[in-house]
Amino acid sequence: MKRARIDKQGYFYLITVKGQRKNPLFFSNDDRGAFLNILKKVLDDTDISLFAYSITRIEYQLLVYRHNTPLKTFMSKLETAYAIYFNKKYETVGYVHQDRYNSLIILNDEYNVPRVINSIHYLPQEEGLIDDFKEYPFSSISFYRGRKDYIPQIRRYVYDRRMQAMDYDIYEDAIGTRKEYLALLKRKPGRKKGKGYERRDTVFFEKLDVLLKEHGLTEDVFYRWRSDREKKRLKKLVEALNRIGFTQSYIGRQLGLSHTTINNMTNYK
Repeated sequence: MKRARIDKQGYFYLITVKGQRKNPLFFSNDDRGAFLNILKKVLDDTDISLFAYSITRIEYQLLVYRHNTPLKTFMSKLETAYAIYFNKKYETVGYVHQDRYNSLIILNDEYNVPRVINSIHYLPQEEGLIDDFKEYPFSSISFYRGRKDYIPQIRRYVYDRRMQAMDYDIYEDAIGTRKEYLALLKRKPGRKKGKGYERRDTVFFEKLDVLLKEHGLTEDVFYRWRSDREKKRLKKLVEALNRIGFTQSYIGRQLGLSHTTINNMTNYK
């Protein structure tokens, strides 16, 4: 069980999404084109800024900057719209994406963002889709080489193009060092959470796992569009957590959701 992701305003994030059960997300260039059209619309509907992207066969990566719109709102719109397109075209049902999206907050962006951009652009070559990543049509590499991009909203991150490095350190759920990560959390180095609190967090996620299975749900139900049937099951799940002793505020903190969102779940009729 993953803990609540970091979703702070004013930071760059590397977002990675893969296909369900390692299946392809995109079977053709038409699929990639449809995704780009969806991405353009979602960028119009939110204030998320896009700085780089790459769309392969089994996944896509985005470098975004988070203003006021929460990442979960942005990703919910993007994933839901593409899932509807995919299921309709290929006459399938159910989940299209593997688990919930992965997001890494980027610390020390002046040092790390250029490396992330280079890594995103190199992805198609790494996956064997093309011999030279500079010629791949479904990434922002052409934009960084001075051409017009499919995504008119894309913004350029200015850095020395002679920087070829694409390796970066990951500490916890961030791109950066342990020192930078602790500074982000405003915790003093060496300061640890009390054992009682750690045990409570462990019990919470253990109970959540059990309840999700009992109600036939998966964790992504908290972050996407839900059917009426799922809403009823989710209400019972949250109520069960309340009875165990976990308050709505605590549940929201652990899952990265607002108190209002959790409250709406319990008030569903």
